[in-house]
Amino acid sequence: MGSRIRDNVNHLFECFCEVVKPQADEKEAWIIQKFPDVYKDEEVLKSVPKFAYPCDFDNSVIQHYSFVLTSVDSKWTFGFCRHDPKSATAVVLLSFLPWHETFYKLLNSISDLIHNAQIDLLSPFLNKVYTSKVPDPGMSFQVPLNNNTNSIFVCQAPKQFQLPSIPENRNLTEYYNAVDCDNMIRIFASMLYERRIVFTSKRLYRLSACVQAANAIIYPMNWQHIFIPVLPTHLVDYLLAPMPYLIGVPNTLLDKVRKADVGDVVILDADNNTVESPFDDLGSLPQDIVKQLKSQLKNRASLLGDGVSRAFLRALVHLIGGYRDALNVNQGEKITFNSEAFVESRPSNMQPFLRKILELQIFQQFIDERLAMLNEGRGFSDEFELEAWNYCDKNSSKLKAQYKEWTYTMKKEGTAFFKSVKTRANPAVKSAVKTVKERGKDVGKAYKGIRSKLRDLGDEKGKQRAHVATAPSTSFRKDILNKQRRSAAPDMSQSQAPYSALTPTSPDHGENSALQFSPLNMDLMGDLQDVLFNKCSLLETPGQTPNKMVRSSI
Repeated sequence: MGSRIRDNVNHLFECFCEVVKPQADEKEAWIIQKFPDVYKDEEVLKSVPKFAYPCDFDNSVIQHYSFVLTSVDSKWTFGFCRHDPKSATAVVLLSFLPWHETFYKLLNSISDLIHNAQIDLLSPFLNKVYTSKVPDPGMSFQVPLNNNTNSIFVCQAPKQFQLPSIPENRNLTEYYNAVDCDNMIRIFASMLYERRIVFTSKRLYRLSACVQAANAIIYPMNWQHIFIPVLPTHLVDYLLAPMPYLIGVPNTLLDKVRKADVGDVVILDADNNTVESPFDDLGSLPQDIVKQLKSQLKNRASLLGDGVSRAFLRALVHLIGGYRDALNVNQGEKITFNSEAFVESRPSNMQPFLRKILELQIFQQFIDERLAMLNEGRGFSDEFELEAWNYCDKNSSKLKAQYKEWTYTMKKEGTAFFKSVKTRANPAVKSAVKTVKERGKDVGKAYKGIRSKLRDLGDEKGKQRAHVATAPSTSFRKDILNKQRRSAAPDMSQSQAPYSALTPTSPDHGENSALQFSPLNMDLMGDLQDVLFNKCSLLETPGQTPNKMVRSSI
């Protein structure tokens, strides 16, 4: 199913609505005004009043909450709602962006403008926000609230891939304050097993915050099933669905549902910090990982900032970070994932859980996403991969050198590096080809070493590789480096002919070359490591810290 977040968003928000609450003689809420007028998605507009006033609820304080609308292509539209007990209306913003803090702040400014009876300031302000460019991750966004330039709305776009932090992320902060660490871990385990899960509370802001935070801390995976942070009355039958779901149900609505009709379901009461479950999901996880997760979450001094999110991320690194050892990397073919190798490469106490997670959509989405990025030449460098580098056990080293170079190149060269060569070379060698071109002074010696390596392979016809990837050849690298020390490479910047990818018909082979090429299954990146990256090793340079690409929080 893939990511639920849309790419290439053109507007900060898609639609603004002001919704009148149900009156004594009216059964349903209704939209009194919207912006822009050109927004014509009638199905969405019909749903907004029902989510703005989902049921009878405590409206004694100002509260913000979010809801989610799922399109036919399984993409999410986020609804951000603000209720004020002194107002007969609710204000709602619809957006493709999961920027909760940004939109809650924007709703506060909109509410102030609505209640300013002097002049109409709302329409000009909404138009300026709507037509402004969506800010890049981590950048500020500024729009004048009125013609007086001294009054400006300012917010900052979340950084890409940034882990939710306390107290900056109100969803995670509310979840952590309402639910203790043991129950957070129990819900985490139930989500990994894709159970039918219900959160309940009498406060809408707490309900939606806990549901959104629970989904955020299973990163880099993402919930792939029914996801409704606040369930309105007209969708109550969703609780009877036989497939997995994660639904926030106001307690006034849950009280009207017979639990016998719902069946086996995990229920978290966020007001009373209790969990009811017919499953022992926590007991089914590898207990050494559970013990380590509990230990990290009990160290309260380290939980400010992204401490809570990072504790769950490290648990997932221990559970699924071994996927890298199960990547099939063959020259001329797409990189694929070997599920059996993934299980067998891990300790025996983890294998039952891993065989189960192979069947789940949240894991399949994760693998499909990683393979797509590798095969398209985009690469990746997120908090999950950086944590995976820090965790390296005895059974998880086969692709370490090669993987280090993939992610290093992404940090150093950028996405454009891969795009420029992705149509000319296999993803496993495109970095080598490009870098050899840019480092012309080493290309002669590197190429001779490759030819020598290929001749050695030619003498071993019929032998098959036993593993999906091999470790770099230490002796091969030493030979190249010794040659480099004995003679300086010639300056090829003026005399070198236009460079092309290495092929069996390349001029360097000679017209009468008898060398025959056969399909390769070798670690070119590992063999060229010292030549291509001898001065820019990411992990071996003392004091060097990689530039982290961070995640947009939900």
